[in-house]
Amino acid sequence: MLRSLLGFLPWIVLMPYGPALVNAWLALTALGSPALRRPFTLGIARSMTSREMWDTPVFYRVNAVITSVWGAAFVIAAVSLTFLLHSAPHATVAVISIKVLSFVLPALFTVRHPTVVAARHAV
Repeated sequence: MLRSLLGFLPWIVLMPYGPALVNAWLALTALGSPALRRPFTLGIARSMTSREMWDTPVFYRVNAVITSVWGAAFVIAAVSLTFLLHSAPHATVAVISIKVLSFVLPALFTVRHPTVVAARHAV
């Protein structure tokens, strides 16, 4: 029984940082996907864009930038939540605020960025 308890010990230490770890995992996913030449926003973007656009460099670049913004938001949230949960573990309102902002701000950028790029490339 002691052996099984000790097996869980490292995870017990990390449990208070669960919200930060979720964002860290999302950051790794977001920032790692362009390395595979598959920014995670491509699937959604393809469902909202005509097939002719899919293979253009601009389409890929827009999605790479959007994915990077999501990744940066997740990194900032993970770091912020780590410090917050360490210094004030019961600051629920602050935790929720960081989580909401880490989704709302990149979502607003996701909506706006393609429009800005399209306007720039329209001649």
